[in-house]
Amino acid sequence: MSYETINYDKEGRIAIIALNRPKKLNAMNAQAREDITAALDDAVADKNIRVIIFTGNEKLFCAGADINEVKQMTTAALAINFSQTFQRLFQKVENLKKPVIAAIEGFALGGGCELSLACDLRVFAESASIGVPEVDIGALPAGTGTQKFPRLIGMGRAKEILFLGRRIKADEAYNLGLANKVVPNGEALNEAKKMAEKLAEKSPTAITAMKKLVNVGTNMDLNSALIFESETFGALSTHKNFQEGVSAFLEKREAEFEDE
Repeated sequence: MSYETINYDKEGRIAIIALNRPKKLNAMNAQAREDITAALDDAVADKNIRVIIFTGNEKLFCAGADINEVKQMTTAALAINFSQTFQRLFQKVENLKKPVIAAIEGFALGGGCELSLACDLRVFAESASIGVPEVDIGALPAGTGTQKFPRLIGMGRAKEILFLGRRIKADEAYNLGLANKVVPNGEALNEAKKMAEKLAEKSPTAITAMKKLVNVGTNMDLNSALIFESETFGALSTHKNFQEGVSAFLEKREAEFEDE
């Protein structure tokens, strides 16, 4: 299947979704959202794929929403629908059973920033930056930004970033816990692939279970989350991959985990 606004490739057990609207700074329009959704559905359905990477090009990740679509929001109803289309897409990314990595070169702003926050892990090039500058046009990041930032970095720092609309550079992103790794310019995708290869060697059932526990459990009270953890562990213990992992450890060999 060909896509109008993205490049979609598979390398072994890794699916790579590269935003590809260079003349529009990779801004996401309705077609881009459709293309991304279709690619995600394909990656999830492909049992051989264990990790998904989002990237842009060597100059930038994504400038955010297409401003031409923003200009067309002439009523509150249209604006609400516009916001919710982005929210649905980014929540889909966050809730995928498979781990997702963002490889960021250049900048990821607005919706591009929100897309990166929906990913499980983020690799930044040294000169990369993210931010939500919507306040500068009298708007706000309504594709999950006002809710994801405080949950990831705390209310005080989140308000500073949201209110001022300033960019977060790679070193600060790392210190805030938003970047998992910072690498030389031009190396973000390569590093993300290395990380993905390591993830692909792990039990996909265990990673799926842990991803759900972290995403859902952090919104529970501690006692409920601990019960959820125990019950998830119980369910996991009946899976072949759990049994294979334990056997491989005892037999001092590499585990061979089944695709989910």
